[in-house]
Amino acid sequence: ILVAAGVLIAKSSPDSQRKAQTEKSRSLACQAAKVLQEYKGQDVKVLDLPGVTPIADFFVIGTGTSSRQMKAAAEEVHRLMKAA
Repeated sequence: ILVAAGVLIAKSSPDSQRKAQTEKSRSLACQAAKVLQEYKGQDVKVLDLPGVTPIADFFVIGTGTSSRQMKAAAEEVHRLMKAA
């Protein structure tokens, strides 16, 4: 499963706003990683991407042993992101 969790921040945003948004993104990425671990995901990593790509601030990656397991984990991460 490959899950991107992030918030796109406009380049014109003041530094304090960008910092707050980055922290929010970091928190969401960590929550997504925790969900993947709770669903028995393996090799869960959170990649820090600010400055690398404008698409996302963080990238959460994990693997699983079955498609059913990964689908359940992805659905839960999706619910988490929608609620944020």
